[in-house]
Amino acid sequence: MNCAFSRPFNLAANELDFPWGRSRKSIGERKNVAMKRLPSAMRAGLYTLAASFLWGTSFVAVKIGLADLDPLWFLFVRILVASLLLLPFFMRRWYWREYLGSPAVWLIGFACAMGYVLQYIGMVETSASAAAFLINMGIIFVALFSWMWLNEPFDWLKIVGIVLAVAGAVMLSGGMQWKSFAAGKLRGNILVLAAGLFWAAYTVGNKWILHRPGIRVVPLTALVLFVAAIWILPMAILWGEWPADINRNHLVVTGYMILFCTAAPFVLWTQGLRGVQPTVSAAILLMEPVFAAVLSYFILQERLSFIEWVGAGVIFIAILLVSLSESILRRLRGHTQLSEVGSIIATKSEDQNAFPG
Repeated sequence: MNCAFSRPFNLAANELDFPWGRSRKSIGERKNVAMKRLPSAMRAGLYTLAASFLWGTSFVAVKIGLADLDPLWFLFVRILVASLLLLPFFMRRWYWREYLGSPAVWLIGFACAMGYVLQYIGMVETSASAAAFLINMGIIFVALFSWMWLNEPFDWLKIVGIVLAVAGAVMLSGGMQWKSFAAGKLRGNILVLAAGLFWAAYTVGNKWILHRPGIRVVPLTALVLFVAAIWILPMAILWGEWPADINRNHLVVTGYMILFCTAAPFVLWTQGLRGVQPTVSAAILLMEPVFAAVLSYFILQERLSFIEWVGAGVIFIAILLVSLSESILRRLRGHTQLSEVGSIIATKSEDQNAFPG
């Protein structure tokens, strides 16, 4: 596969194609350039946490003014307008032309679109507790895909953190009721589980593409959202229903969702993903239901049970464990690289001091 990213960034062919068929030398050169551009882990975590907070506010916004709108058409308008709002950040360059020529961008946009669509449809056909459980399984899929495709390292601390994150999310959703997986709701459960798979692929695909040199976060985010809107449009036409009555409340809340729950958090999340592993990012995003629960408590006067507060605390502990694991693994990799450099220097010194035979 060839793509047209070479002109503005002076990239060679196949820079944004998927990992198969690449030379080891080009991979090493690209990683060295990309690593220099990564933000610190602390900054990346704050970016991701800010995105999680903004996405958490969307639950309150939907309950206030968007519960009666068709989800497919709402998704299309929300994502399309959000991508267009980011146009001023890259109109002076030919990012749109180059990025749209990449098969990787179209595949990541497809994963984003399917994650949203399957999640919305599946949640209608299954119970809230089952949907929450299956959606939060996404962190396991992220960890699996990241280990398979990106060679993300894992230790027991990170694995325990992942288990606690899922357990805390289940408790925050009110506990798991196994009767929610009744045969009559099997289709909805499968759709929500498939949504988690697509979101995991979207996360890992974004992480992979961000390692390419010359990639800019805002143009990439905008074009991925634009492609996702293109994928959603035919589904909205076939299965959606354009709302007959749109009032002022709909417009105000939709505007908030576009700006503060789509454009801004996607940019923040993508920027944060540059500096942390996908599993760490997925763990931090589990703060989204925590923020949603707290905001619902203060704004909508929705009371949380004891088990839900415990779940929020467990999620916080899980994030600390996963982040601590990432910090330890970074230090170990740094020590390993230093020892390798030291060995190379020592070997060269011995070669220079050796007498010719």
